Amino acid sequence: MSNPPKCTLVLSNIPRTFTLGIDLQFFNSNDLLKGIKLIPKGLHVFHYQPDQNSIRTGFYFEAKENEVIICYWDAKEEKLLVGGDEVGELNITKEMTKLPEYYSFMIVYPEQESSLTKWQSLVSHLSSSQLQYVLPRGNSIDSTLTSTQENNLLLQTLHQSAELRTMAPSKDPILNSVIDQSDLELKYTPIEMKDSIRPNSTPQEKTIDGLDKSWYLGHLLKTQYNTSQHTILGETQLCYLNFIIFANHSSLQQWLKLQHIISNCSEIIISQMPMYQSFLHLMILQYENLPQEYFQEFIEVKFIKKSIAELELNCKEQNLHSLVKLIWNWKDVLREKFYVNFDKSSRFGNDILDDYDLSDEFDEDGPVVVEEF
Repeated sequence: MSNPPKCTLVLSNIPRTFTLGIDLQFFNSNDLLKGIKLIPKGLHVFHYQPDQNSIRTGFYFEAKENEVIICYWDAKEEKLLVGGDEVGELNITKEMTKLPEYYSFMIVYPEQESSLTKWQSLVSHLSSSQLQYVLPRGNSIDSTLTSTQENNLLLQTLHQSAELRTMAPSKDPILNSVIDQSDLELKYTPIEMKDSIRPNSTPQEKTIDGLDKSWYLGHLLKTQYNTSQHTILGETQLCYLNFIIFANHSSLQQWLKLQHIISNCSEIIISQMPMYQSFLHLMILQYENLPQEYFQEFIEVKFIKKSIAELELNCKEQNLHSLVKLIWNWKDVLREKFYVNFDKSSRFGNDILDDYDLSDEFDEDGPVVVEEF
């Protein structure tokens, strides 16, 4: 038998208590379920949660025509094994011989064209190479993973603590107890507000960089994103998905930081018009699909109003009407879905700009979060 059409995800030995999902779809496991079939080509994410008290775990993959991916739940290790390297070639062969029997007991990937179009838009800038770089081995992700930047900050704090105790780092019991997590990190781009002012700058340049993050955004694009708008927008998409699907706190932080940097620019906007158009379309789509409870629990309303007010004012001053229209559409989503009030003065960036200092929210690189997980 030739392999089935599109991509097939075989789910073997999955307990019936699991909540499973692919992309933004969730469903319950049962004794009959054997997998997911007819998965369209492109990037997808499979995720699962053993019970309501467990963390959500998953992996990203690129579906290919006629591809079959074998997933086996190892009950002893309490781990999902994926593909030949983990499942083993003998077990792969065994599962493949059962594929004709399994196929009628598989869930069809959601057939609604609107669902697929929405998902494809949410990953439109994301590439397999970027996933492989940012995510741990196997493109795996769960709720507890932290970023490289956070882990480096923790190590720096521990080293400083050891010095205060007048103890050599190599002999410090706390430092020696730290397990190397470098292969389990989210390698998001480090974004530090203290670096947003250009080095060796004049007093005038410091003032400009304090108000306008254009230099810092340009610096990040050049040094971290290979001058590619798709790379920075792809990271924005990955952060968002890891936040809403896995409730990953580090991803929430990075998503907010990226919004802050991109929204608080003026000089660079005209030279990066395609990026700003794509960014605003992305913000509209992401907030349209952001669960209400996540917005209420994790997003500070003044943070988002301040970012939008800054960007709207800068675009109006440069007569960038196409961007202003997209900003208004973004505000409409926030107003209609999350009941965010934009009065006339905040629409033109006055009252919000005067009484709210956004830089306070990112002191020590911490984003605006009402409550942690």
